[in-house]
Amino acid sequence: MTKEIELKVRLNEANLPALIDFLNQVATPADHSTLKNDYYDTPACALSKAKAALRIRHAEGGVEQTLKTRGQPQAGLQIRGEWNWPLSSPALDVSLLEQAEVQNAWPAGVDAKTLAVVFGTHFERQAWLWTDASSDTTIEVVIDQGLIVAGELEQPLLEVELELKQGNANLLWTLVAQMQSVAPLWISDISKAERGYRLADLAPQWQAKLPVFCDQRMAEALPLWLNAEMNALQRTLEQAIWAEEREAAVAAIQHVQGLRQVLSWSGRTLKRSATKELRTALETLRLAIWELAKNAAQLEDSSWSAECATWQQNSTLASALLNASRALYELPWPEVEEASSHVGRALLRHWLPDDLARRFEQASAINNWPDLHEAIVQMLVITRYAQAADRKSGWIKTAVATRLVLTGMLECYLFDEEPNADDLNLMASEFRHLITA
Repeated sequence: MTKEIELKVRLNEANLPALIDFLNQVATPADHSTLKNDYYDTPACALSKAKAALRIRHAEGGVEQTLKTRGQPQAGLQIRGEWNWPLSSPALDVSLLEQAEVQNAWPAGVDAKTLAVVFGTHFERQAWLWTDASSDTTIEVVIDQGLIVAGELEQPLLEVELELKQGNANLLWTLVAQMQSVAPLWISDISKAERGYRLADLAPQWQAKLPVFCDQRMAEALPLWLNAEMNALQRTLEQAIWAEEREAAVAAIQHVQGLRQVLSWSGRTLKRSATKELRTALETLRLAIWELAKNAAQLEDSSWSAECATWQQNSTLASALLNASRALYELPWPEVEEASSHVGRALLRHWLPDDLARRFEQASAINNWPDLHEAIVQMLVITRYAQAADRKSGWIKTAVATRLVLTGMLECYLFDEEPNADDLNLMASEFRHLITA
C-alpha cells in the first residue's frame, strides 16, 4: 500500500490556457494520456458508504485496478490509502482484494463477488513534474478534463490535482499559491468517485458533521473541530458557486463564523499570534460570503446563474479560501495535557446559556438592524455546536427550536426585510423563553 497525499482544486475553463502556460514555465511537461475509468460497487453502494473507491483504469500503457480507502482531510489536503495492481485483462480481479493488507482496510461486510460497474470517468490528462532541489521534493501536477458518465447521463469534468511524490508536503501549498497567481483556483475535496455517485443518484446528501464530544479535551478536539469546519466551508462554497445551490451559500456563513468562533475559544490551547494568518483570511472570507449569501437570497434564477459564473472568477475569495486552508494546516498543535479543559465544561456547563442570552440582549439593543446579523450567526453556530457536543443535556432539547427562530431572523437580514419593533420584541421574547425553559 502507498499513502496518497494530494491537493485538489477546480477552475473555470476560461482560465485553463493561462494555467497551462504557467505550468510549462515552472515545471517539466510529463505524460499526456487518455484515461477511461470504470468504478465498481455493490448494489447497495457499500464501498461508497465506507468512503472507499474501486476502479479499473484503461490507458495506452495497459489496464490497472486501484482501490482507495477512506481519506483523512487535513485543511485541504487529502491523505488516504491506495493500492494499484496491473491487470492482464480489463476484468475485475477480486482475488487481489483478498490480500491480508487489503482486508485490514476493506470495509466490513462487503462481498466482493457482488461488485459491478456503477459509473465511469473518461478524460484527457496532462501532467507536469515540479521539483524543489533544496528539499528533494517532487510534485506531480495533472489537469483532468473530460466527462463523468452514468448510464445516459453525462457531466463535464475539469479539475487539477497536485500529488506529493516525495519530499515536503508543505510545498504543495507553495506551488498551488504560485498557480493561484495566474488563475482563481478553488480547493475541493470532492473526488471523481463522489461526483460519479452523485450523477448516478446513488450518493446520500452530504452533511457537515462535527467530531466533537463533551468528554474530549479542548486540545484534542480543536484540530478535529477546525478541520471539520474548514472542510464544510470548502464544500458549501463549492456547492454554492459551482452547483448554484442557494442554500449552500447561506450555510457557508455559519461555517466561516464557526471557524472564527472556535478560534476565539482556543486561547489556552493556541497562542493568538499563531492564528493571526488564519484569522485574517477568515475575515476576508466572511465579508465576501455575506455578499454571496445575500445575492443567493435575492437574485432571480437567471441572474443567480450568471452571478455564480462571476464568483468562479473571484480571485479574492478563492485566494482567501486557499490562505485559510494553508494557515490551518500549518498551525502548531500542542500536546494534549491531562489538565486541559473538556469541551463540555467549556461549551455547556459554565457559560453557554448565559452567553447566548447576553449576546442576544446586546444585539437586540442595537438600533441599526443590519448590525444584528453577526450576533445572530454566532448564536446559530453555538447552538449547532451544543447539539453536536452533548445530545443528553436538557437544555439542548430547546436548541432545534432556538435555531428556527434565529434562522428566521437571518433570512430577514438576507432579504433586506427589516422587522418592525413588535416583530423584534416577539422574537426576543421567544428566544428568552427557549433558553430559560
